[in-house]
Amino acid sequence: MAVIQRIACGHVNCYLVTEKGNSILIDTAQSKYREKLYQICKEKQVRLIVLTHGHIDHIENAAYLSNCLQVPIAMHSEDTELIETPRVQTLHSNGMM
Repeated sequence: MAVIQRIACGHVNCYLVTEKGNSILIDTAQSKYREKLYQICKEKQVRLIVLTHGHIDHIENAAYLSNCLQVPIAMHSEDTELIETPRVQTLHSNGMM
């Protein structure tokens, strides 16, 4: 059975999904959380980084962690345009915020 660990990184949560000694990191937060994530991931046999979407608060450490951990990055192809042009997807709310 997989174990899911939430890693709080400011207003963004990253997740480490671990099963049978191997892990997947989901999202990578902003650069100020770079070392925190690296210290956790280097002990967990991370095999893949998965990005849920291309907003900077989810992807900023992806290349750094990929290089340090020597693992690939995966993201749905329809979200890759957010990396270069984050405003292509407007943010809106149905609530007070």
